[in-house]
Amino acid sequence: MSQSLKFDPADLFMSADHLDRHEADHTQGHQSANADIAAAGSGWVGSSGAALKGKLSHLQTVADHISTELTHHRDAFRHIGKQYDTIDQDSAVDLLRIRQNL
Repeated sequence: MSQSLKFDPADLFMSADHLDRHEADHTQGHQSANADIAAAGSGWVGSSGAALKGKLSHLQTVADHISTELTHHRDAFRHIGKQYDTIDQDSAVDLLRIRQNL
């Protein structure tokens, strides 16, 4: 016997808000850490200085990617929640259009 799926769009909206806060915390933390690394490495020269700059660039790229992913998922959750929230209204409009064309 199969059970029906229970779903509340409010849960998606709350999850989207959580993702938004995670993204803001992530961005703030990484910007601060990257600034500290850049400041600490300003006096480094030679291969160690180049290695630190290369690593910092890589870390910034990874942090930007994570930020983009969090934003993408936040937007997707909100979009899906909105679509689900209005599905009955959209279906009712479609049924009225069909009825008018009979």
